Amino acid sequence: MLLLACAGTVALSNYEAPSVLTPQPSSSGSHPNHKSRLKKSAVKGAGAAGRTVNDTASVTPMTCGALVYWHIGKTGGSSITNHLKEVSSSANYSSYKVWWNSLGTTTPHELYNYTQDPHWVNFKEEMNSQAQPKATLMLHHGVPGLAQYMWTAELQPMQQMLQAKGCELRLTTVVRDGSSRARSNFNYAFENWPAKQSKAHPECGSMMGSGGEPTDECVCQFAADDANIQVAYVHYGHLAADSVWDTVVGTAQGANPLGYLASGEEAINSRWAAKAADFLEQTSYLVGCTERLDSFGAALDAMLGVPATKMATDNPTTLSANLTSPVRTECIEKANVADNKLHGYFCGSSSK
Repeated sequence: MLLLACAGTVALSNYEAPSVLTPQPSSSGSHPNHKSRLKKSAVKGAGAAGRTVNDTASVTPMTCGALVYWHIGKTGGSSITNHLKEVSSSANYSSYKVWWNSLGTTTPHELYNYTQDPHWVNFKEEMNSQAQPKATLMLHHGVPGLAQYMWTAELQPMQQMLQAKGCELRLTTVVRDGSSRARSNFNYAFENWPAKQSKAHPECGSMMGSGGEPTDECVCQFAADDANIQVAYVHYGHLAADSVWDTVVGTAQGANPLGYLASGEEAINSRWAAKAADFLEQTSYLVGCTERLDSFGAALDAMLGVPATKMATDNPTTLSANLTSPVRTECIEKANVADNKLHGYFCGSSSK
């Protein structure tokens, strides 16, 4: 059992990550009792949890409490975050965004501690002090992993406290086809931080190969380093930088603990994806799909009790490198087997 000293000595639950060495696959290659059960229940919805965009008709307005959005990178999160901020005001909900840039871009990411973020502090104060609090909360980079820490240490106890007041805490997130997200992230990274990415990925050089396009080596190495980020995010949170949470979540040196999944090994990928899907099904009120973002936005509006409004597209990626050649497609698909499975559990067939 791990203890988090810097957040007031909060005891973690016994989080058991999927085994790396002994995945014990079924004869079909997937983890026994996970894939078939999860796919069926996730698509159909599971009462108060596990609802997907296919089930938005059953979404009900909240009376009070917290609507929490877990923002996984390059899944439409900027659009959702901005939409929630605008709609929150119309619905008389406070709005908070907790992530490592909350303290300003001059604060090194590795020093960010969400417990000291004024947005988090004020959110908790509102939830604790008001009889019927109303707030939306966006959680993004720099926050510890949802499955390994954040749910059991923070959100679930808060949910129980709010229920005692006659209120709710509803957890929501959005997943995207893994290969589509990987292509978007490649373009986004090199569009916005070309020098940083070229330094982090020497095989990319200036990213330009013949004809002004990245080389196969560049694309394939980036894909391997970026492997299965959505599954990683559910378990461990953002893994791009060392942080004060490394000793808690087991990501020393900022290394992706799921990095070995870049091998595309079927049994291990299935086990990790099923674990993430199982967790989201049990804890989430709504899991949306990037491919149907308007439906997810309408569901958020319904929960806040306001008329549905079209969600604007924010923070789009405009760079469009050629990432669809056979070699590059194979690398990207191989590096995102778990993410594609996670997306499939909730969203069905993909649009890549």
